[in-house]
Amino acid sequence: MRIKIAVDRLLPIVALLLLLSTAQATTARDDSLSAVTEWRSAQKPLRVLLGYPAGGGGDAMLRVLAPAIAQELGTVVVIENKPGAAGLLALNALLQGKPDGNAVMLADTGVLIALLLQVPDRRSLPPFSPIAALGALPYVLVARPGLEVRDVPALIALLRNHPGRYTVATPGQSSIGHQAAERFQRAAGVHLLSVPYKGGAAVLADLAAGRVDLAFVSLSTALSAVSMGDAQLLATSGLTRLTELPGLPSLSETLPGFEAVTCVFLIGPAGMEPSLMRELEHALRASTEQTKVAAALALQGLTVAPAGSDALRIRLDQQWRLLQIQSNTKKDDMTSPGG
Repeated sequence: MRIKIAVDRLLPIVALLLLLSTAQATTARDDSLSAVTEWRSAQKPLRVLLGYPAGGGGDAMLRVLAPAIAQELGTVVVIENKPGAAGLLALNALLQGKPDGNAVMLADTGVLIALLLQVPDRRSLPPFSPIAALGALPYVLVARPGLEVRDVPALIALLRNHPGRYTVATPGQSSIGHQAAERFQRAAGVHLLSVPYKGGAAVLADLAAGRVDLAFVSLSTALSAVSMGDAQLLATSGLTRLTELPGLPSLSETLPGFEAVTCVFLIGPAGMEPSLMRELEHALRASTEQTKVAAALALQGLTVAPAGSDALRIRLDQQWRLLQIQSNTKKDDMTSPGG
């Protein structure tokens, strides 16, 4: 009897708690929908920041995506190139903005490396909103036209016979190009003179002129130079061959296990509404599914692998911990396998 009375007294309380919980969930959902509605009705352009100069691989990729994203969102997409400090200028500009969904950044693993190089004892990533992952991007190894090698084994033999004579252009210490060059030298047992540049376009200009011998650059940047006879393709830095260029070997075929790729992702200022992040993530995912966009991204060597906010946050945290470990051992080898 006492048990029955106790249960009878608890039932109204349980019902009230369920009602409050449902009301709170409904309110949160309404607020979330309201944020998206308000954002869409404002009809402001979407600013996409990029830490690389115009004409480079990152810029080419974003210019493929921008019209498709604009179509999906029904708004204008404005690309803002903010090169400098290995992407940190663009990141700092993003973090100073409002989390209103009107400004985002297309970034990659290089900006994580730059953060760690800037503050080696940094314990955590700066606060930003992880919106979505786009995919993984390898680079390609290119040589100046007059360099008399046609494959990686011949190149390694030449470099071993003349240590320190040949140069490699690298677009910034935190870039995948620099990291791939450092890793290549250790794996092949060779020594190259590193020449720093601000972007891939400048690298290829000097490569064509014969002022540098080698470089790791994005595929999209390399193909235009190769088509004009200003560079020769030797290999990709991915673990396997590129689907669009099956005749181009991977460095791992000569140097087993070699891989240097970067993860490409979309982030926003800290504190963005989850509903806005989902809206942008959906637009990015839908854009990559458009036939022309998918084909153009494949030609740039990108392996498209969309992922949402939660998955991206986990991936970035994992990369950050791995980079911290690597920074304590090999300062110039901080590219994470698999991007």
